[in-house]
Amino acid sequence: MILLEGIIVKSIKYQDSSKIIYVITKNGLMSLLVRGANNIKAKNFSYSQLITKITFDYLDGKEQKFNILKQAKIVDNYSILKSDYMKIQTGFLILEYAYEFINHIDNKKLFYEFLEYTLDNISKNNELIYSIIFRIKLLYLLGIAPVFNKCIKCHKDENLIGFSLDKSGMICKSCYKNDEYLYTGKSLLTMRVLFLTKPQDLNNKLFDSLEINFNDINLFLNLYYDKYLGFKSKVDKVIKKM
Repeated sequence: MILLEGIIVKSIKYQDSSKIIYVITKNGLMSLLVRGANNIKAKNFSYSQLITKITFDYLDGKEQKFNILKQAKIVDNYSILKSDYMKIQTGFLILEYAYEFINHIDNKKLFYEFLEYTLDNISKNNELIYSIIFRIKLLYLLGIAPVFNKCIKCHKDENLIGFSLDKSGMICKSCYKNDEYLYTGKSLLTMRVLFLTKPQDLNNKLFDSLEINFNDINLFLNLYYDKYLGFKSKVDKVIKKM
């Protein structure tokens, strides 16, 4: 018997004692009925908690309303992440994006590995940096990546003066029109570096060399996701109120 591995990204109550969990695996998103999951003393309780990596087997739901969790084992419950209030809120933010966009990504295996990478690094490092990295690189996987390295109009990489949200890319001095609004913050360089650098090459030494304004970058990403995907994060609104 081959067990699947996945990360629980959403959980909702179902009837009195059960839950429906949504698990991202290397094959995509699955929903599973977990019986008895609302009983804190039941073994299935631990298999229905958000930000938990499990291996599992299930009964196929072709002849039933739901796939049913048959057995499971916890691989990682991300205890360090869950013990820190800001890290767990950031984890919830990542899960929100993951659940929202997994079905729009072709390479499910790559996305699953990227989700693992992100949660592992949120646990060990600065959660805000890896929240930014996840959302910037997710745009590439979604096929709507911003163009940071050349002019979106003439494709030259010289004299870049700002980013056009309407055009989703940089604009050079020659192509700029006076009535065109450009984002010109110092965070453009930071976002460009984080976007273009491979995950395995991202480290604290690199981060220390960058000028990172989290609020500025977060605003940029919120505007970008809203404009090109019509998505506004509910978790981000909660974090801002804290």
